[in-house]
Amino acid sequence: MQRLAAIEISYRTAATAVRERFAMDVAQKARLEAALRAAFGECVIIKTCGRVEVYVADAPNAGVLVTAFAESLELPVENVAEFAKTYAGHEVVTHLLRVASGLESPILGEDHILGQVRGAFLAAGEHETCGARLSSIFRAAIHTGRHVRRMTGINRIAGSYAEQAVEYVGRKNPARSPRVLIIGTGMLGVEVATALRAAGWESVFIAGRHATRLEDVAGCVGATPIAWEARGDAANRADVVIACTSSPLPILTREMMADDGRPRLLIDLGMPRNIEPSIAGLRGVTIATLDDVLIRGDASGAIVQQAERIIDIESHRVARWFAARRHVETIRLLRAWAERSAKGGRPCRRHAAHLAIMQLQSGSKEAAA
Repeated sequence: MQRLAAIEISYRTAATAVRERFAMDVAQKARLEAALRAAFGECVIIKTCGRVEVYVADAPNAGVLVTAFAESLELPVENVAEFAKTYAGHEVVTHLLRVASGLESPILGEDHILGQVRGAFLAAGEHETCGARLSSIFRAAIHTGRHVRRMTGINRIAGSYAEQAVEYVGRKNPARSPRVLIIGTGMLGVEVATALRAAGWESVFIAGRHATRLEDVAGCVGATPIAWEARGDAANRADVVIACTSSPLPILTREMMADDGRPRLLIDLGMPRNIEPSIAGLRGVTIATLDDVLIRGDASGAIVQQAERIIDIESHRVARWFAARRHVETIRLLRAWAERSAKGGRPCRRHAAHLAIMQLQSGSKEAAA
């Protein structure tokens, strides 16, 4: 366990404009996976709108991981080190369990991160970059994330990304009368549209790249479909625009927007950003990002304390697994000795062998000695 290492670049360590530097496209992510696997044996990469995290199984220290990460992305090591929080050994396990449980999310307890952790784990399995050690901690994280939510209800404290985005729009436009354009028909786009309709917004439009998907989503959520090519014109007619795509490039540029002085609120939920920052220079336009929209929720209450107790129990369970794994051969020999002792009519030796096995599996220092 001592050679586990991880780095975190998230909303806690870097602002939106900085996090964009570490947003990888498919080719960059594949190159990073290959480099990390060659250097550290196993790796898993979690990439979301709020964080990039890298986990490896066999690093002498976390600093080496920072260097490998920076070199793979062709970034100065000092730039990465400035914004990366590092973890080593047992810290890695505890941090991952906290991430999967939503304790490290911009919205306390939100559900999306659990699916994203699971997705990262499955992707690593498909790419053959995840072995027994990282599998053990990611399986524990997924189990813990589910258990924490089931036992505490922490995911009901502060709502979802979509709900908070809609609440933000409501605070800025309490009359609920403006035209709202959603750009993106993925899961977040659907959730935003659904939340808008549930909150009483009537003039909801949605734009997407794929016509069939767009028609299906618009029909399900009760929004008016807008062709992808017409998103610029629709954005100029809208009072509120919410962009939430996974595009690696801006999908709304300054050239698309009219400088007519009309008040418009543009909310960018993408990472990297979907809306070109220079649009903020147009008269009447206000741009808000994830960092502006999200309200974390109270992280000091009894529910959070209960979640942390569960995480502590589960992290020590993982530690015991690592301890037992370190002594696999010794345990095998002790079990064989116990069987021979039982057949030879020596129950005391059999009992001593089983006691030693239990101590090794629990990480007992006396047994290890």
